[in-house]
Amino acid sequence: MRIRWLMALLLLSVIGIGGFTAGSLVAGKVGSETKTVNKEDPTGLMKRSWPNTKWWFWTPGDTVDNSWPVPYQPKQPIAFSHKLHAGKMKMDCQYCHASARKSKSAGIPATESVCMGCHKVAATDREPIKWLANEVKEGRAIEWVKVHDLPDFVRFHHKPHIQAGVTCQECHGQVEEMEEVYQHAPLQMGWCLRCHQDRGAPQKCYTCHY
Repeated sequence: MRIRWLMALLLLSVIGIGGFTAGSLVAGKVGSETKTVNKEDPTGLMKRSWPNTKWWFWTPGDTVDNSWPVPYQPKQPIAFSHKLHAGKMKMDCQYCHASARKSKSAGIPATESVCMGCHKVAATDREPIKWLANEVKEGRAIEWVKVHDLPDFVRFHHKPHIQAGVTCQECHGQVEEMEEVYQHAPLQMGWCLRCHQDRGAPQKCYTCHY
């Protein structure tokens, strides 16, 4: 009986993969050429091209938060615009996320010393800044909602990636163009491994699972 169940599961997985590769590809005209477009990934960011990415790196139709191709974009406690700060004002990512270059987590900026370091004098008449100042005065921390969240069995460390020259945008997208940050990449194992393969980075299981 167990063997029959295993055979059925194997057959379903093969059908699922076949359905993904065949069903999600459509032909579209680009100029005088006919181009094949993947409906699941029209931008090519996921790089699921078969057989270049081994099929077991992917769970068909699934992602870390099951949100692709609709990005995960949680509502934050305050309307902080990355487009204004990182884009228009050209603030470096690591000015606010200073831990990225030296620890596992990129960290969030300290409200009193970083945020209010500027907003004690900048835009003090605006309601969001008045609210922020009051939160600091009352000693309340800003409860930001995490956007890029990996499973507990994955160990991701920002420091070696920053030291290797990986830009923030490669994983987080063009944050300087986002009003509210959303999850840019699928964050699945295949997506991570493709980058490790391209860069000649470690690909042992214990690199991320320990």
